[in-house]
Amino acid sequence: MGMNARIVAVGPFTAVLVPHLPRPRQAYAQLREGAMIVEVIAPAASGSTASRAIAEALGVDPWDFSTHAFSPERVDREKLLRTLSAWASVREPAVVVARLDPLWAAGFHFFFRPEG
Repeated sequence: MGMNARIVAVGPFTAVLVPHLPRPRQAYAQLREGAMIVEVIAPAASGSTASRAIAEALGVDPWDFSTHAFSPERVDREKLLRTLSAWASVREPAVVVARLDPLWAAGFHFFFRPEG
């Protein structure tokens, strides 16, 4: 069984983030400010090769769990963009990469999450 990894972020909701979140604006209408939410930044990578490429772009070791929390400051954004651009499941890779900064500024924490 190969690895299928994704990038997730956890942090407090604030209305200014709505343009950077994946659901329609009305989905957040009843959500209180400060509620903790989990956002999938990038869908599961299709296999070990893609998962390792994501890990490398994020600056994490895929099987060293102590490295899985990461800050966007250490992300190789060009490499991340190239990697995500190769995935059919990611329609707008530049948007995915651009979401890192506003979520980080709002206090979100980012994680590489391997499965498999």
